[in-house]
Amino acid sequence: MHKSKKAAIAAVAGGGLLLGGLGSLAYWEDAESAPGGTVTAGTLDISAPVCGSWKAGATDVVLATFRMVPGDSLTRTCTFTADVAGQNLKTKLAFVKPALDSSTLAGELTYGATYARNGGTAADLAAYDNATPTLTNIADNDTITVNYTVSLPFGGNEAGAPGVDNESNSGAEFSSGATGLVGGELTAVLSDLTLTVTQVS
Repeated sequence: MHKSKKAAIAAVAGGGLLLGGLGSLAYWEDAESAPGGTVTAGTLDISAPVCGSWKAGATDVVLATFRMVPGDSLTRTCTFTADVAGQNLKTKLAFVKPALDSSTLAGELTYGATYARNGGTAADLAAYDNATPTLTNIADNDTITVNYTVSLPFGGNEAGAPGVDNESNSGAEFSSGATGLVGGELTAVLSDLTLTVTQVS
């Protein structure tokens, strides 16, 4: 092979090595960035209730010191406020109703609760099962007002109808073996009322 041909081949090979050392051949390109942003979650919350005092008629009472007698009726009002944010948030609200324990005094009492939304017409909670949705599409700042009533009525009977009769303040019902006795006094416990707000599709 002629020296000139050998020199040309060597030059081409040397050029290839130089290109390989500098990296592969790149096409044109350009890059631009679109602005990002902050993603913020919504809110689904109910405030702790704001409750008034228990009342006997128009008089404030303290349950720890108040002693019910036949004909008494106690009431209390509590208000819950919704904190809801989210353009596509749909909600339902359900109550877990309060219940009386199974003590002797509880069998003589009647109790109930009503609720109203944003000051509207009150509805009786007895119409709804526990945890069954009663209100849908709760909006921000909606108020749910619940009124409790606990009464010791006249006119009960030993067959189980609530209320008191001529033997309700003596005899076996108030003996030391009766359930609900605390320090020699009959007591009954009314459980909490719970409100639950839930997102729905």
